[in-house]
Amino acid sequence: MVIENSRVLIVTIMIVKFVNRRWELETLKNLYQSGKSQLVIVYGWRRIGKTRLLLEFLTEFKGLYFYTPRGGSETVLNEFSGVVEDRFFQDLDSGILKLS
Repeated sequence: MVIENSRVLIVTIMIVKFVNRRWELETLKNLYQSGKSQLVIVYGWRRIGKTRLLLEFLTEFKGLYFYTPRGGSETVLNEFSGVVEDRFFQDLDSGILKLS
């Protein structure tokens, strides 16, 4: 968060540590490495580390994180399309398809 006026500039940086989610992270890794297609639903109270768990998992494995905003299906699909395009089709305009 940045608050600025004519005299003061305050910058707040939130550093989120990955704490107490080793079992959940290992579970995700085991599911991924099983080679089977699976649906994993991560749910819980807000601010307990669901997003941080998924982002930590994606540091080791290729994947796509997409936060679903509230909105109609058209909004969600447009946002998702943009994320997929940015992640998987970065060099499409140059005629070179680079999958990462």
